[in-house]
Amino acid sequence: MGVTHLTCDHDHKIVYCNFRGELNTGIYQYTTKAQSHMVFMSNFTSPQPIKCFGGMPKWLCDPSTHEVMRFAKCDNAGKLEFISFRLPNRTGLYQPDLYPEMKSQTPSGKYEDWVKGDLMPKTFQITEDYRFAAGEEEEVKL
Repeated sequence: MGVTHLTCDHDHKIVYCNFRGELNTGIYQYTTKAQSHMVFMSNFTSPQPIKCFGGMPKWLCDPSTHEVMRFAKCDNAGKLEFISFRLPNRTGLYQPDLYPEMKSQTPSGKYEDWVKGDLMPKTFQITEDYRFAAGEEEEVKL
């Protein structure tokens, strides 16, 4: 076993787990309903051993292909690859339940507000027309 790389997707309650030098990435869902609190979902197998593995921001996901997570992976040869995790969709339509409100990268206030405990994180949601709706004053289109 090598160094553990864990990435947690809190929106979908999924943990992506792999080890440096391994070929497999385990995909688990965490839930309080299972006795072990972790349910194995699938494996992603890489042709080359993984040197490093990191999750990318959610706003990079492509809703037209039902992509729910994207990673950057570097192998032992130094090659950087992008890996997409997609959910199956038979209708081909946008599914808003796959893209719940997510934490924004925009600061929601100042340090003083955070210390007082008055600060709530800003959120955004990926919409059907591929906009990132972040409230009334902010809207970004790809």
